[in-house]
Amino acid sequence: MEIHVVCIVILSAIVLSCHAQLTDEMKAHFKQQIAECKNTEDANDDDVTRFLAGDKPTTLKGKCLISCMQEAFGLTKGGQVQREGARKLGQMLFGNNDEVLSVLEIVRAECASLTDPDRCEASYKRMSCAKTVAEKHGLKTPREMI
Repeated sequence: MEIHVVCIVILSAIVLSCHAQLTDEMKAHFKQQIAECKNTEDANDDDVTRFLAGDKPTTLKGKCLISCMQEAFGLTKGGQVQREGARKLGQMLFGNNDEVLSVLEIVRAECASLTDPDRCEASYKRMSCAKTVAEKHGLKTPREMI
């Protein structure tokens, strides 16, 4: 099962028919954040590699890496999906593309209620849901964004 790359962070890397282009500055920020989350969550190189490849995490720390990234990019706070954080990240990636932003809202609405007592499991569940909902709407995750 694939995991969204920048969504990594739930909702953020959904694309309609055109691909978002990350600036070098955005890519550097993303890579710096991965390194910080790797350290914070005590994740290993395999967790990061799987995350970047869009592969399902095989460890709890790999799921915690997803949670940390979601928190770092303002997608979640205190275990709750943040509508404004998702919208801001969507705008940063895709500009004011109303079609993409409306799909991001659909994904958020369908996946935000998923919970788990463990923050890492909850983030992973929401990420998996986002992938399913995005595919249902014919959206894909661009691998070349990072």
